[in-house]
Amino acid sequence: YEGEALISFAELKGRHTGDAMAAKAHEVLKFYGIEGKVSAVACDHASSNDTLMESLESRLRTAGFSQFKSSSNRIRCAAHILHLVVTTVSYAC
Repeated sequence: YEGEALISFAELKGRHTGDAMAAKAHEVLKFYGIEGKVSAVACDHASSNDTLMESLESRLRTAGFSQFKSSSNRIRCAAHILHLVVTTVSYAC
């Protein structure tokens, strides 16, 4: 299959810290045997997602998959970006 796919809705118990989300994401990637095949992660601008990406990069690098880079493999949610722009403009008027 070529393209994008949703692979899991995994429950995350406890605090939703970036490191906890990265651990769960890595667990799912390992379960499906696709650690080295992730081309992008879509997420919003929450600071915990910055940590998620950095931690996931570290976990994948430790597992031998060094091509994943937190800075270039993150896709910021377009709908969230649009919401931020509209909110900012509406407050400025």
